[in-house]
Amino acid sequence: MSRFLPAIIAAFAVFGVADFASAQFQPVYETVAITEFMNTPIGESDGRTWIELYNFGKEPVDLRGFSISDGKDDLVLIPEATIKPGDFAIIVIGHDFNRFGDERKKLFEAEWLGGKADPRVIGVDNRLYLDRADGIILMNRRKVPIWLLGYRADGGGGYSTYLAMSNFDVRNYGTVAKPSINRHGLDGTVIGYEGQDDTNEAGAYKSDVSALEKLSGFLYKSKETGGNNEPSVGSPLKGNYKPKP
Repeated sequence: MSRFLPAIIAAFAVFGVADFASAQFQPVYETVAITEFMNTPIGESDGRTWIELYNFGKEPVDLRGFSISDGKDDLVLIPEATIKPGDFAIIVIGHDFNRFGDERKKLFEAEWLGGKADPRVIGVDNRLYLDRADGIILMNRRKVPIWLLGYRADGGGGYSTYLAMSNFDVRNYGTVAKPSINRHGLDGTVIGYEGQDDTNEAGAYKSDVSALEKLSGFLYKSKETGGNNEPSVGSPLKGNYKPKP
């Protein structure tokens, strides 16, 4: 299955414009999309849960002041970072207050990048827990939602969920209260997000759990060493998305 699937019907309007009479302002939505996320890795999830952002515009986007919420109680602030046009950022999150952003960043880099540091990988200090069924809301520095999604408990553990089309006109895929993502088919009225376990994606690859076992202080035991952790499957930093012309 191709990573990019066309929308099967016209994209629908997703955000209401502020009342012109009262606000005299039409919100500008930055060109940042949530293109992939890992919500339920097998085994220890703190530091192995992540959200991929992509800049589909023509100009760099400064993420200072941006935030990500689950639509309930948790909110994380994105540290200073800039996404170049046609490039990504990985926000590594977790549920444990005892693990900080630099540790989470190292965990991601060990598991997915062979231990090589990458400035596009950003670990956050505060807590954000993504459940099997949840929501993700990306907000700009004005606290205006610019990308929304809500997903059901329909994905297998250890597999990421990715945006399977390069049409970024649709920015609303539901909320935690009313999820729209179906990882096995249509997302409401369009083909949007898909689960990596449902496809034979050339861009998807297995993570290296064994590398985590080499990090001092982190107890990740793979099945090969008598534990229960398995590799995850995803394609972080590998999407072939294209900026808007």
